[in-house]
Amino acid sequence: MSQQRSKELEDLRLEWYAKLKQEGFKDIERFDEAMKTDAGNNIQTRQTLSSYDIKSEYYRIAGHFLHDHKFENEFDRKVWEQHCEGISIRSMEVTLSTYRYKINKSILTTRALMLKKYKRESYD
Repeated sequence: MSQQRSKELEDLRLEWYAKLKQEGFKDIERFDEAMKTDAGNNIQTRQTLSSYDIKSEYYRIAGHFLHDHKFENEFDRKVWEQHCEGISIRSMEVTLSTYRYKINKSILTTRALMLKKYKRESYD
């Protein structure tokens, strides 16, 4: 490619980058198509080791509760079982053929029972 053509393309690229920047666009790639920052930093759901430990402990206790607790109905037991396995609420909607609000209500109610039971046991 000639130097003249190369200069024209560079000028055009700079012009459009300026327009995009003016409109608020933030490019995460450099000109050489590498990322400006580590790709891991762009993910907002990064977990620290302590948050991982906390979640791990929560699901460990939830699994114990699944086996220790006498559920009032089969629906609540199935929801809690899937919750303990880390199944998303969206997936539960499909597998249980129900609505999200019913699943959320079941999880929140069961979680409250679990916390009440294990808090009481930790003080005894």
